Amino acid sequence: MDRLIHVILLPYCQYCGGELPTDASFCSNCGRPLKPEVKTLAPSIPTGEPSRPSSAWYLLPILLFLVCCSWLGGILGYFALKNRDKRMARNVLILGIALTVVFVLVAIAGYVIYEVTKPP
Repeated sequence: MDRLIHVILLPYCQYCGGELPTDASFCSNCGRPLKPEVKTLAPSIPTGEPSRPSSAWYLLPILLFLVCCSWLGGILGYFALKNRDKRMARNVLILGIALTVVFVLVAIAGYVIYEVTKPP
């Protein structure tokens, strides 16, 4: 118990083991600082461009084309990407609209072919 009190009242240098006064900031024996220096790190500033969104967003209007909703995929993709990459957002919207036009044209052509080849 007496040793515990002695250790608490008279600290020792962690580097050389020399006795230290309680208010010391440097060891009088080896000269090393007793408390490690606290270095303030500057916040990291990203260099370069922000990361590009995945090209998988182009799949949204294409997959929704299969269920006749490519326009919806284009609109959803546009709003999901417009703040991250305006060019890609515009391309996804154009792709959705173009696939919708293709779908409508194929549907019209199919209907016309059906009407023309329908038996009387």
